[in-house]
Amino acid sequence: MRLSLEICRTPAKIAAVIGTVLLCLAAAVSAQENTITSGQAAFLTYRCDFSAETYSAQIHASLTGSDGLALPQDQYTFNITTASGEQVAPERVTISLAERDALRMVIVLDTTDTVPVNEIVRAISTRLVPQLQVEDAVALVTFSNTVSPTTAFYFDKNRLINEHMIDLRTQSGDNRLYDAILQALAEMEFNQNVRQTVLVLTDSARRSTLQASSDDILARARAANAQIYSIGFYTRDIPDEQELFTLSSATQGYSWIYNQRQNTRATIEEAVSDRLDDLVQSLNSEILMTVDMRGLAGVADQQILFNIVVETANNSTLTGQITCPVEVLTHSIGFIGGTDDINTTTPVDIAVTVDSPLGEDETNIVFWVNNEPIQDSDSAVFNFNTPTMSPGEYTIGAQLRDHNGDILATTPGTLKIFAQQVLQFNVTGGALTALTAPVTFEVTTDPTLELPDIHFVISALSTPNLSYPLGQGTAPVQNGRATLTVANMQAEIQRLFPTIAPGEELQVSAVIPGGAGTLQPLGTSNIIAFSYAAPPMQAPIIIRPTLFDHPWSVPIAFIIIFVLFNLLMIFQVGRARIRRLINNPDKHDLSDQLLAITVHRNGATQSHTLTKKTLTLGRGSSNDVNLGDDANISRQHGIIMWRKKHWYYANRKRNTKARIEGKLFKGFKLYELEPVTEIEIGETKVIFHSNAQQDISDFIRTDL
Repeated sequence: MRLSLEICRTPAKIAAVIGTVLLCLAAAVSAQENTITSGQAAFLTYRCDFSAETYSAQIHASLTGSDGLALPQDQYTFNITTASGEQVAPERVTISLAERDALRMVIVLDTTDTVPVNEIVRAISTRLVPQLQVEDAVALVTFSNTVSPTTAFYFDKNRLINEHMIDLRTQSGDNRLYDAILQALAEMEFNQNVRQTVLVLTDSARRSTLQASSDDILARARAANAQIYSIGFYTRDIPDEQELFTLSSATQGYSWIYNQRQNTRATIEEAVSDRLDDLVQSLNSEILMTVDMRGLAGVADQQILFNIVVETANNSTLTGQITCPVEVLTHSIGFIGGTDDINTTTPVDIAVTVDSPLGEDETNIVFWVNNEPIQDSDSAVFNFNTPTMSPGEYTIGAQLRDHNGDILATTPGTLKIFAQQVLQFNVTGGALTALTAPVTFEVTTDPTLELPDIHFVISALSTPNLSYPLGQGTAPVQNGRATLTVANMQAEIQRLFPTIAPGEELQVSAVIPGGAGTLQPLGTSNIIAFSYAAPPMQAPIIIRPTLFDHPWSVPIAFIIIFVLFNLLMIFQVGRARIRRLINNPDKHDLSDQLLAITVHRNGATQSHTLTKKTLTLGRGSSNDVNLGDDANISRQHGIIMWRKKHWYYANRKRNTKARIEGKLFKGFKLYELEPVTEIEIGETKVIFHSNAQQDISDFIRTDL
């Protein structure tokens, strides 16, 4: 009770105590609440390494937000372009946090008489030095009205403090702050591929003394790619806040100003210590950008320049530029055994040899067949499985690619393979020992292949290269089978070999002739040989008078036979002429007016511009225009062709047919097309028209 009364009797003392407490609390909090910053995000690229193993550039950079601390990875995006303007695809860039590399730092320490030097040195010793890396090299410049020589760079930071910072003397007079900063930057070497920083600790501002300009300082800092960090504090003197902010922001550094005017040496030490902690965090805000270089253009003199733009979450845009060394890698790929042509009926292994500094897990080998990729793997061998391939000529090439799909090397030439199909030839009906009875020949092959018509031939064993078509000569392949029946082999043999003698050896086989320009057959079969047997003796024929015994009967019969023969020859010549037109385009250039065909099937239409002289139509996928799975349409049904400066339509087989303008055309007939012409094949309508006529609905008949 007495205590309470005593306090009440002395209100002045109580007020003084409370004021002192509040002043102490304010001073303690002021270090945290009275600091202003340069407040700008910063991005600095300072080093680039090249990895030949992964063919990538590794860019070391510092990235801090507007608070001077590290930015979370979800708070920014990168856009990287080369000097040539080529944009690096985002998937080629990997961003990761990185351990900071060793740096070079020059401390610029203010020793004018207004600075609590001992407290600042203690903050450096207890808060900065313990958090620096062992490999960091630190030097010191002090200034007051003069600038001290720069010390050597020390890896042992405690030795630097003991030898150069203990018992520093302060001096009065004008300061030389900006000259000291320029002198510190003079210690920064150009193109050292290492991070270089200047740390300024000061309460000074420009006075009457003429000093280095900000422009001079920034020019030197940019040349050395050096950052300027500053920690300013109010004493009896006041630092140049705005100029320190400008120097730090322009060099991708950061500034803190402790602007509490009612402070003590202890509160200044505490504020500087806290800012040194922030400085260490800012220095440690490093990222590593790994750029996949494969396929990038812009490499010159074994180096490449990257322009980097960083977009942060607060919409600020940061830029950086760095030149990276590049080792130009050479790659090669070639066929083992050269590029000699190969004719084969069996599977063939095609192997390549690769020479590349990249590992096997970094590359793929792509084999191309007729300009289409057929195998993409790490295997250097491709199996050309001839029995499953349509017969004909193939070109094989190979490329070495990286995992981005960029082409590293291509075989100097292509390998040509002529694939021949093996046909199995058998007699499945009748026998070659009974020639007057019907004999059926059958060819079997891979049912998955789409093959041209099979040609059945016969020749004398003594002259195997002189062969003749047997019976009808050809038969289509259906589901891997083709059959030909000869009603009377004996009559056929006597027709083909009028002078054949009994016992002479003959042979029959099947073949798929090669296309135009090649003598190689697309497919060959086994040979069936047999001996020709003479026909049995026939009983004498009794000749009875007939109508033809009349004197005029022979001339009339001869005239009839002659007319029929000429008609047959005209028909055969016409068919042969159409076949020649189909197989042998002339040299006339296409018309200047482009024409087109529009296919109308099942309510859908599809147009094709006629840009080449021959357009095949049919059910098979090998046609230029596939007319679907209509059973009324042959695999090789018709053709639209440019011959003799006109467009024509023709069927490609004797038994195929089409309706043109409602009129039925069957077999080998030639029809000259005029716009607009309607061709009906099975259930499909094909409209021949001008390419300028896009809507052909008015031309299509509605009676489908």
